[in-house]
Amino acid sequence: MKSVRNCRNAATMAKPKSGIANNLRRESMKLGKLDVSYLAGGQGDPLIVIHGGGDSGRAWLQNAVELSKQYSVYVPDLPGFGLSQSMSDNFDLPKYVAFV
Repeated sequence: MKSVRNCRNAATMAKPKSGIANNLRRESMKLGKLDVSYLAGGQGDPLIVIHGGGDSGRAWLQNAVELSKQYSVYVPDLPGFGLSQSMSDNFDLPKYVAFV
């Protein structure tokens, strides 16, 4: 549960960039040297939704809108996808797992 609490605190400190749909907004934060973009919104227990390879968090937009009616939803763009910064080196599966 500690990591969820840290995510909630990090999301609170992030600055909103723009409204996307209903109560979702696009935000970004710095994780280490990496700029990470994500969708956030709703209220309730935190729920993190991770997109599949070759896609971005926007693939979950309709689902996130519905989920945000009951949860605080966070949908990050993984590094190198969507609006998140790409890693400078080869970013393989173990590195994605460590990022998440």
